[in-house]
Amino acid sequence: MTALRAARTRLRRFLAAAVPVAATVGLAAGGAAPASAATTTDAITANAFALTIGGYEVARFSELLGVSTPTQGESWGTSTVIRPGSIQPSTITLKRQLSGDKNLAMWHASGIRRDAVLTVYGNDGQPLVRYWLAGAFPMKIELIDGVKEIVTFTCYGIQKLEMSGIQKLGLSG
Repeated sequence: MTALRAARTRLRRFLAAAVPVAATVGLAAGGAAPASAATTTDAITANAFALTIGGYEVARFSELLGVSTPTQGESWGTSTVIRPGSIQPSTITLKRQLSGDKNLAMWHASGIRRDAVLTVYGNDGQPLVRYWLAGAFPMKIELIDGVKEIVTFTCYGIQKLEMSGIQKLGLSG
């Protein structure tokens, strides 16, 4: 029984280091995360969300409707274990006013995944935080009331970037 407990502990440590934690977050422009999604210490006020590829801004959004990094667990005794390789693609859903910009539509039609950076801007126009989206793709584009667009991106993973390291990585933009 001790060997099984030790193996479970090693697996949990491995997964904690290698697997992103499942999360759901909702931020709206000019607002903070709902109380259920964040504590007061995590809450930030966001004004805009920009998606860049290779330093070029592809799209700007007014709302972040959600971020999801689901995993699929397997029951093992009295606990649920996440096996390596069972992570589902992450999704990010953003909303904006409809524009004449065709960048997202062309990217969607291409079917090509690209690494991207999602930058969250504060009310003062300064970047608050940046996230690396590995292998991002706009999998769904919805038109709402003919004036708003909701875009759901899928990606292989999401990683928060250190703001001080943005310049070093050449990801500013």
